[in-house]
This record gives sequence, C-alpha cells and structure tokens, in this order.
Amino acid sequence: WIWLGAYNGLYRFDGQEYMPVKFPEKMEASQVSVLYESKGRLWVGFNNGSIAFLSDVNSGIPLSTGNFEEDLRRAPSLTLWAPEEGLPGASIKGILEDKTGALWISTYGEGLYVWKENRLYQYNVEDDALAGNDIYAMAIDGSGRIWGATDGGISICSMPEKGKKLVQNLTTANGLPDEIITAISTDNQGNIWGGSNEKGVFRYNTTIKKVDIITP
Repeated sequence: WIWLGAYNGLYRFDGQEYMPVKFPEKMEASQVSVLYESKGRLWVGFNNGSIAFLSDVNSGIPLSTGNFEEDLRRAPSLTLWAPEEGLPGASIKGILEDKTGALWISTYGEGLYVWKENRLYQYNVEDDALAGNDIYAMAIDGSGRIWGATDGGISICSMPEKGKKLVQNLTTANGLPDEIITAISTDNQGNIWGGSNEKGVFRYNTTIKKVDIITP
C-alpha cells in the first residue's frame, strides 16, 4: 500500500482507490505531518503534537468499495498514543526507531523526545544544550545516534542507558557551511548528508569525523 498523510487525515492508496482512516474519537482533527512504519506498525504524527498509530498496516482495513461515503463509514480509526508523560504540544516533524527499540520523536518547537523503556524523555535547549528546539529533520547513524537538523546546527543525541542523555553539537565552527540545517540523511556508508538554508549540500564523514564535501 501507499500511505498518504493529508490535511484532513490519513489515506491508504492501492493504485486505484483511496481508503480513509479515521481520527481517534478523542482527538481533535489536525494535519498529518509525518508517517513512519516500523515492524508493521504505522506511526502518524500531527501538526498539533498528537501521535497515533495503526497496529498492523497489513490487516484490519477493508478494501475500498469505490464509494467514499461508504468507505468512510466502514473505515477503522487510528489509536491515539497516550504515554503517561503526555504528548508534545508542538508539530511532530520526525519519528524514528533505533536498534534498541527506542522511539525518537522530533518536534518544531519542543526539541527531541525519546520513548525508552516505557518512559518519555525530552531533549531541549534549556536543559540539555540542544542546538535548537526547532528540528527540521532527523537521521540515525550506524552507532544508533540521532542527528537532528536545527536552526543552530546539528545535535547528535543518544541515551546509552536509561535516563542518561548525551548531546553533541556541530556548528560552523566544526565545518558546517551554514548554521541553519534544514534536511539530513544517512547514506549506505553511514555518512551524514545535510542540506543547509543558504549554502547548499554537505557531507559529514563519520569515519574521519569532519565535513569533507560541500557543494559550490
């Protein structure tokens, strides 16, 4: 299936028909901002900070009848995620699961969260010296560390043991071409590629631990 996050909800597309998926009953409708699938579970982040999920993307949703009104009536609902610590109040920009099973959540306004061993922890500027609370994108490196692209450079975050938050920041002093990093991704060799606001694309070589490519 192709899953589509839209202004008014979530849709499954089979190549011919769009099948809607309902919002949870207790959740205010909001624009979908990110989709992430892991181990058959589809996580859905929203602009209002809510997070919901489908437990099994391969079952539980009927095939489309071709009639939108009928499909909407028959459509299942997402399940609202409700950790004890509460959900973010800022737009969800990214969701990633690391090799330990911890779930990382980036936001635009409240920094980074991680759900680890049934507890939600927050990384932010004020308490953890994060480079910025507005995180545009996330990537994960070969060591399982999370790289967050912010207005103040890149923050590399990890939690090697429960409750121990580690943050390393990269800025122009470390070779980044621009303070504002708007996109980030990991390549097959484990290097980090980033897109900047005004000064193009660059690569951070994780072997030699420095930026070794910057576009003209």
